[in-house]
Amino acid sequence: MTIPRDPDAILGTWLEEGPNRLPDATRRAIAVTTRTTRQTRRSMWLPQRFPTMNGMSRIALAAVAVVAVALGGLYLFNRTPGSGVGGQSPTPPAATPSPTPISFDSHGLGALEPGTYVIEHLVFDAPFRITFRVPVGWEKLMVPGIVWSDGSDATLGFGSPDNLYIDPCAAQPVTHDPPIGATVEDLVAALDETPNLDARATDVTMAGFSGKQVDLIGLAPWNCVGVEARLFPMGGPELDWPPPDPTDTVRLTILDVEGHRLMISRNTRPAATATTRADLQAMFDSIQIELTSSVPATSGAPTP
Repeated sequence: MTIPRDPDAILGTWLEEGPNRLPDATRRAIAVTTRTTRQTRRSMWLPQRFPTMNGMSRIALAAVAVVAVALGGLYLFNRTPGSGVGGQSPTPPAATPSPTPISFDSHGLGALEPGTYVIEHLVFDAPFRITFRVPVGWEKLMVPGIVWSDGSDATLGFGSPDNLYIDPCAAQPVTHDPPIGATVEDLVAALDETPNLDARATDVTMAGFSGKQVDLIGLAPWNCVGVEARLFPMGGPELDWPPPDPTDTVRLTILDVEGHRLMISRNTRPAATATTRADLQAMFDSIQIELTSSVPATSGAPTP
């Protein structure tokens, strides 16, 4: 008498114990079935399908499936990136081209559109150009080379001054004669010699160029008689750059760029808001100085 055997129970036992040979009763059943099962051929016009599997066939197929799944998992976890199997590696997105900077030199007076600006004609024949980013709320006014906040409580200025007034309060201001030297140190020394000013200088490096950072401090209010105090000559009383009052914060970054003296000024007044001060610092941090083969000179005298 043949005892019915549950295929699922047999498979579970086989997986747990891992037999390496079939039981004698099972082998005899397989041998008898193989000799007595009639092989028939299905008609060509009937749908083709696999014949119904007996219990032992299901056991063998399930074991094969378990092994296949295990091997497939090992392949997936150990697959080398970029092997090309299963599809091509994802292509990195194309880089977004940088927008063309706006010319600060040729921009009209008034509000500046937020964006990146370029100054190319600041110094005659200088082999460099300057780019920087301007946020919302800044403008370009009469004094060239300077960006003003709305309300004029803060400024960012660029220039290359070759001289300065000996006495900012003189009724007829006079510049140094002979002019000050061409080095960073010459300008720092001349500032420190100016009456009522304290120039505190430290070494600095910016955009790969060395120079001095100068905190310019007004020691007392400029109580000039009949004139406005003037420090850097810019072409007239309305355009000349004034010295700082004691309440102003003025920081100059003076660099040697391939033998050319470049001065970047940051000026804030007490009324400047926290947002304005943060915008000024962000503009300064965005400054890039790019060397070029040649920069044609098309503007007037260089300005701070």
